[in-house]
Amino acid sequence: MKKKPTSKPSSSPPKKKATKRKPAKPKRSVSNVVQLAALLLPKDKSLGQEIELAAADPSAYAARFPERMSNRMMDEDEPDLVWLTLVDGLTDRGDLVEFDWKEDPKRVRSEIDRLLKKFVRTGRWSWLADEDEWQGLPTDEFLNQIGDHLRSINLALLCIDIASDSYPVLIRRPEVVEEADRLARESGFGEVFAVDSES
Repeated sequence: MKKKPTSKPSSSPPKKKATKRKPAKPKRSVSNVVQLAALLLPKDKSLGQEIELAAADPSAYAARFPERMSNRMMDEDEPDLVWLTLVDGLTDRGDLVEFDWKEDPKRVRSEIDRLLKKFVRTGRWSWLADEDEWQGLPTDEFLNQIGDHLRSINLALLCIDIASDSYPVLIRRPEVVEEADRLARESGFGEVFAVDSES
């Protein structure tokens, strides 16, 4: 049975309603992204300068790189502009390629081959099964197989996570993977990880 309400005042003060706290946004470090750019592209300081420009003056960055802005359908208010500058800068320099989640396997092979030529001269695809088998693979599975092979020849297929359904990837020596992962995570913008069947 429910108790009847009473008009007698309570002796204890009314409890305050609990207010939900909004989760604090992670601190972001542009300097970590600049360091990451230097790690991935040690002979080119201009990428770091582009990243610093995107952070300090997004309007000036947008005016300087209108094609990048148009390709991603973004404006200078884009919160991830600094992180995307890293990806687009590596792309423009021919060091990174971005694949759609449902990419044509022939394009995956062709673009990876272009990146791989800098590291391996011949026999780059001698490990691959017959054409009918790999052409039917989903993009992520094909990239995992490529990553596994690269790892076996002392290379790493790195992916820069941009929180989308695409795969921006580049090839580097495995020695940079751990430091790239650390700089990316500590930047607060995203992640960098090695692509293979174990990731």
